[in-house]
Amino acid sequence: MQEGGDKANWSDVRESIRLCRDLQNRRAGKLNSELRLAEMAEYCSLDKEQRSRLANIMDKLAMSARATHRIIKMARTIADFEGSAEISEQNLMEAIGYRRCQFSKLITR
Repeated sequence: MQEGGDKANWSDVRESIRLCRDLQNRRAGKLNSELRLAEMAEYCSLDKEQRSRLANIMDKLAMSARATHRIIKMARTIADFEGSAEISEQNLMEAIGYRRCQFSKLITR
């Protein structure tokens, strides 16, 4: 393992995170995790198909509205990290996957 390569890699990751956070602060004056419901409607819009799919998944997994809001904020963050102006289906599914993983860890403790 190359020590210098690892440092350069982490430096790139830190810079990507900084840029993502800067984008969120420029757009809404705060991070996505701090968005209120009305702000989510403005900054985290989903198309009709995405909303329908998320509602179906929410029902199947018995997720609360609060959990759903967290998923949408996470999807917005993933899109920001990728430099995308819109939340894609892939961003939404990735956020759901992270939420399910987090929930599974809580259950197995």
